[in-house]
Formats: sequence, C-alpha cells, structure tokens
Amino acid sequence: MLGYRITIFRLYGFYVHVDISWFLLSILIMWSLAVNYFPSAYPGLSNEVYWQMGIVGLLGLCFSIVMHEIGHALVAKYFNMKIGDITLWIFGGVADMQEERNVPKHELLMALAGPAMSVVLAVIFYISFEVIGGYQGQTIASTMAAYLMVVNIALACFNMIPAFPLDGGRVLRALLWFWRHDRLWATRMAGHAGAILAFLIGVFATYQMMQGNLIAGFWAFLIAMFITNAAGSSIREATTHYLFTGHPVSRYMRGDVATVITAMTIEEFVDNYVYQHYLKTFPVVENGQLIGQISIDAIRGTDRKQWPWKTVADFMQPVTPDVIVDPHTDAADAIERMRQLGEQSLIVMHNQQFVGLVSMRDLLQLLSMKLRLEPDIAAR
Repeated sequence: MLGYRITIFRLYGFYVHVDISWFLLSILIMWSLAVNYFPSAYPGLSNEVYWQMGIVGLLGLCFSIVMHEIGHALVAKYFNMKIGDITLWIFGGVADMQEERNVPKHELLMALAGPAMSVVLAVIFYISFEVIGGYQGQTIASTMAAYLMVVNIALACFNMIPAFPLDGGRVLRALLWFWRHDRLWATRMAGHAGAILAFLIGVFATYQMMQGNLIAGFWAFLIAMFITNAAGSSIREATTHYLFTGHPVSRYMRGDVATVITAMTIEEFVDNYVYQHYLKTFPVVENGQLIGQISIDAIRGTDRKQWPWKTVADFMQPVTPDVIVDPHTDAADAIERMRQLGEQSLIVMHNQQFVGLVSMRDLLQLLSMKLRLEPDIAAR
C-alpha cells in the first residue's frame, strides 16, 4: 500500500514518516485552501497571505492526522501491543500495528481512540476560536482555529462510518467479533460494508465528473479504489491468519532447500540455483553451519563478464536475527514478520543448526489451494 517514505520526526516514541504520495496531495490541499477555502472564509486579504494560510492549514491537517493515529498507537501501547511507525500518505495516516488484536475489547478501544483524539482536538480548536474572537472579531488566527476545528470533526465523522478499513468498520468488526466469537466472519462482514461504501463513493465520483467537477470526482474515485483494495486486503489477511494460526513453521518449511558455499562462482550460482529454484535469497552453509546469505539483489548490476571469477563470498551478507525463526514458530507470526520486513523467506534454525527455509510464496500457494479445495472457508 505504501511506497517510498521519508522520516520527518519522532513523537511519543513513534517515528513519523511521510510517504512520497503525500506530496502529491499536499500541493492540491494548499492550492484548494489558498484559492478557494480561505478567501471565502475570510475575504479581503492578499494572495500572499492566503498562500501563507494555506501552508499553515496544511501543517495543521498533518498535525491532526498524526494525532489521530497516535490515539490508536497509545491505546495499543497501553495493551502492550507491538507498534511500528506512523506514516502520512495520500489518504491520511497509517499506524503500523505489528501485532494482531486477540480480544474484541482491544480492537474496539483502539478503533475508537483515533476519532476520540480528533474530537478532543476539535473541542480545543473551538475553545481557541471563541477565545480569540469568534465570528464577530474574526482574525487570521480565529479563521485558522475554525478551519482546524472543522478538519478534526470531519476526520472523526468520516472515520466512524461503519465500513472497513475505516475506524467505524473496525468498531463494527469488534462488535460482530464479540457477538459471534468469529473474527474471520466479523472481518468479512466489515469488509463487505467497506465494499458497499466504496461503490457509493464511486457513484458519487461518477456524478461529480458528469457535472464537470473533475478534481472532486477524481479524488472520490481514488478513495473508492483505496477502500475496495484495503477491504479486500483485510479479508485476505484475516483468512490467512485463520488458516495458519496454531500451526508451526516446521509444517510448511522446505527442509531440502538448496544451499550454496562461499567458493561457488556467481555464474554457477545464477545458472544452477537462481534460475532453477526461483528463490531470491539462498543460505550460505559450510560444514553444516549457516554463515550468511546471498540474494539476487546483492549481485544486481554486476557485469556478467565478472561472474566466472566473482564468488559467493564477494556478495555474501550476514544473517540478522530477525530473519531467523524456530521450527515451532507459529506460521501466522512468520507471515506477519515477512510482511513487516519485506522479506520473501525466513531461515529456520534449531539448536544453531540450519534446518530449512519457509517462504511467502509457498505459504500463499498453499493458501490458494486450500481456498480452491475448501470453498466453505472463503464463504465464511
């Protein structure tokens, strides 16, 4: 979902990043605020002042979104959940929760925390608006306070729509999960609600475009696509979690995985291993001991003429602890770790001995086969 991102600061122990897609939206936001919103809300100022207000308004929006996500993250931290970072991207913010909620109550409270934070900010900005002067004594500061009050009310209300992946959809999932004690079914129902919302937004986008409002229609269409994809992704993740939870990695790992040695030439490695086994990363094992790994990314860009005398040792990389799992590790946890690390496989070791490899490709192929052979799982 997210692409290249830039770290901007750290707040309350969480790193806050900006996805490259956010810059695309920020230009449109500043333009809309400087050209349309603020001239209508407070007429009579110069264009330079309106553009300055547009920049401040954008920063205020960023602040509001970050605080919304921090609301989620703080509740997760309270329940001792593993939390990643917060990323601003084209449709708002994402707090990376690195651990699944196992109790409906935790899911419910985490979902409500974001909108609750937005409501608190809206109240603070409303009080600021009244203290500064309100409508009767309107100033640039009071106009900004009113704008940020509206922004936070909009964030809270939109996110509480009961459709996945919005916060309201997570509230719906938590309630259904508590009622039926079936997380997969609850996720599917909330996902279907998200699909319905996406369809309605798509209809709105079509109507806006037919009326000549191309920009509004374009963004509404992108939002509909995002909700559709996110709802579908959430259902797939819940299905994967349901099928693999409680099963050890040893059940799905490859014990006869191909390994390489340091003296092997890159030419032999590519021709006899990469092109035959279709893996991106291979363990480097000598005398039964894992001493490193080599990936195709490490040799990418190397002149092929050098392959006959370059060896695996020239491109070997150390194996970090986060890509090593025990045979008894839960398969669902292994999938989540690969997702977080962006890895396609994990190395399985037992008593400091290399015993195999578990890959995302193998697990997803198994998932596909199970859904074909057991369609009742997909229909739950």
